[in-house]
Amino acid sequence: MAGALSCYDLRMDPILTLGAFGSVCLLCGSLQVPLVESSAIHLGGTFVYSTVTRKVDGASGVPPAISFPGESADTTPHGAAISLSWQTPAPKGLGVGTPAFEVTGGVVEAISHTESNSTGPGGQVAVNASGNGRFESFYGVVRIPLGVRQSLEAGVEVPFNRSRDLTVSGVGNLYFTSGRRDLYSFTTNVALGYRFRGRGWEASAAGLYSTTSTQNGTGYAYSNGSGTLWGGEAQILRQFGKLGASLAAGAQAGHLTFTEGFYPDFVETRYESPLKRRFVRAEVAYPVSTVSLRFSALWLHVEAPYWDAGATLDVETLLHDGGLDFSTRSNEVLLRLTAEIPLRKTVMLQLTALVRQGSETVDFTATSVNPGSASLSLTRSGWAAVGGFRAAVP
Repeated sequence: MAGALSCYDLRMDPILTLGAFGSVCLLCGSLQVPLVESSAIHLGGTFVYSTVTRKVDGASGVPPAISFPGESADTTPHGAAISLSWQTPAPKGLGVGTPAFEVTGGVVEAISHTESNSTGPGGQVAVNASGNGRFESFYGVVRIPLGVRQSLEAGVEVPFNRSRDLTVSGVGNLYFTSGRRDLYSFTTNVALGYRFRGRGWEASAAGLYSTTSTQNGTGYAYSNGSGTLWGGEAQILRQFGKLGASLAAGAQAGHLTFTEGFYPDFVETRYESPLKRRFVRAEVAYPVSTVSLRFSALWLHVEAPYWDAGATLDVETLLHDGGLDFSTRSNEVLLRLTAEIPLRKTVMLQLTALVRQGSETVDFTATSVNPGSASLSLTRSGWAAVGGFRAAVP
């Protein structure tokens, strides 16, 4: 089996699913060394610890009373994922390892802690927010063969997030004004695709449909939205001797309809806002002695009328509480290195390190209660460490 590859993996990305939007490329394969060459039950388990930090680089239109240069917030999602899969491989020599038949299910359970401190003149803490959140996500993949070279495949992913922060403000007296910030998101991602296998290569394409709902509330403002997105994704995988390579890309776009209200009257208003997501991911895999190494680079672009779960800045909450709508635009690059080490013939240890870096713009726009506007320029950064295993029972 030297140099051979397999596409079995936890179908749901245990890092990206710790956010409001879920994984990218739900039906894509991942380059891995096969554990068995016959029909088998596969079990996978993962523990992940990750961080996301958002830091203010520049601002415009922000009132001086709530302008905190260099303000930052961070969140630390961490938890476990497990998957169970029944697979039958494709005929030998066809494709790059994606099974001809597959039924896979899995779940991710995680918690997070968020901290955001804002300092005023003299270094005193002007606003502090901290709290905890919960992530839960379920997913499933089914693949049905159509002859020896083709497959129909379907996948579903349901990420859920809820976080609650206690926000306290008042220079020199942290508990002068206190309040609670609640964030919630619930998304369902559905993919329906087709795969074709050639000799030493395979390609897939899928249509995507998502529904999402979100809530953001404090004692001064609330915003509840829901909507749908449509799009597609595609991937091609190729084996060059011992080297495996893949390239995937996808995009989704839609609109969310919001109802909102602001202090003191909370008169309900409605508006629509676009939601978009695009990605490109490249991956290579190569065996070094008995260890299989995989390296991937992911570019991810998101335009959203709500925060993607955690690391919410105090100034963002204060601007929204002041009667302004908001939307975000972000670009991130995520670099990931995975090593697979055989423990037994059908058991692999998986170790992954990830770094992420990017930029974000948050725009605040006028409403019926506030004719003003503001904008924030942010840096997004973070890292993740993942340890896990995969095993097969023929």
